[in-house]
Amino acid sequence: MQHDLESILKNAQFTDITLAFEGHTIKAHKAILAARSPVFAAMFSTDMEESRQNQVTITDMEYEVAQQLLQFIYTGKTDISPGTVDQLLVAADKYGLSRLKAQCEQTIFNTLAIPTAIKTLIFADRMNTQQLKSRTMKFIKTNMDKVVESADWKTMAVEHPTLLVEVCRALAHA
Repeated sequence: MQHDLESILKNAQFTDITLAFEGHTIKAHKAILAARSPVFAAMFSTDMEESRQNQVTITDMEYEVAQQLLQFIYTGKTDISPGTVDQLLVAADKYGLSRLKAQCEQTIFNTLAIPTAIKTLIFADRMNTQQLKSRTMKFIKTNMDKVVESADWKTMAVEHPTLLVEVCRALAHA
């Protein structure tokens, strides 16, 4: 079934909606989008312009990310690339795809390193991804001597003081 659904996406068979991204379009199926995403379901079950015109214009997502998102919606799988994982997590959150969001969080954590730890923590906090935030916090605690030397640490202190307080509290309870 997964292969069949991927095939109808690639071949644009029996499509009834067009998704537009950055000058590109992808033909899709309302029923599949609505079945997998509560956001699409709400969009198509009301009298929204997108539903009437059978076109959804998405301006906050790159075409490559849109392809990954749709592959996941249709098949339950997608190749998550490190270059697009942050954007894909944002899209998964926006469209209510919790399983994809969790996979993105895991991919981000698997590539976590000292130079990216603070940026990851800030991103996890902004996206309200508690598991990624908690795991990143533990990573920072373990590598605190190196993390505090980074320019990102100083940036966090100035631009995200409440997050800095959270890190300090976590250290105090270690």
